[in-house]
Amino acid sequence: MYKLIIEKNDGEEKIIIDEINLTDPNVLVKYNGGTLKSFDRIRLNEKQIIDQTPYENIANKLKAEYASYIGHVIPSKILFVIDDEWEPTEKTSINSRWKIKIKKTPGMVRDLTGYDYIIDMRRFWLDQWTKAQTYAAVMSQLLRINAFDGTIFNYTEDYHSKMLATFGAEYLEPDTEIQNMLENKITIHGFEKANGQMEIMV
Repeated sequence: MYKLIIEKNDGEEKIIIDEINLTDPNVLVKYNGGTLKSFDRIRLNEKQIIDQTPYENIANKLKAEYASYIGHVIPSKILFVIDDEWEPTEKTSINSRWKIKIKKTPGMVRDLTGYDYIIDMRRFWLDQWTKAQTYAAVMSQLLRINAFDGTIFNYTEDYHSKMLATFGAEYLEPDTEIQNMLENKITIHGFEKANGQMEIMV
C-alpha cells in the first residue's frame, strides 16, 4: 500500500491537503480538476517525493541570471524528484553514487503530466550541500538540455567540461566551497582544446 500525501506551502509551514491510499504508485494524479502542476509537494511513495516549488524557483532564478547559457530552458517543464532513502554503503559502486541527473520524461508520462524532463536528486547529498552547491548542481543539469533539439547532452559532452572548468572537479563534494551563482555573476567557461585536437564540422 502506498500513501500519496498532497501538501501546500502557506508561506510559513507545510499544510497537508489530502492523503490518498494507493495500491499502485503508478497513477495519474488529479485533484480538483488539476494535475501534478497543481501541487507544491507530493510524496509518491516511501522513497520518492516531488518537491517542485523550491527547485523550480531556483531554476527560474538561474535562467534569469544566465539566459545566455540556458535561456532556452523552461523550468516549469521540469519535474524535480528527490530520493529520501538512498545512502551510500561500502558496497556502493562509483557509478551508483550519482548526485543529481536529468532525463527525458517517458512519452506517456509526458503526455499526461506536461513535464518534458525529470531531475532526480538525492536527499543524502542535498543535506550536505551549501546553497551555492545546490545552485551549481541544478545549473549543471539545466546546461545538459540541448537548445537545438531538446535532447540531453551526455556527461562527456560540452556542458560537463564547462562546469568542471568553472568550479573544479570536486565542486559537488561535501565541504567544498564554491561561489554562489545567484549572489555573484559567474563566467561559465570550458577547457581549452588540447594541442592537436581537431574540430570536425558536420
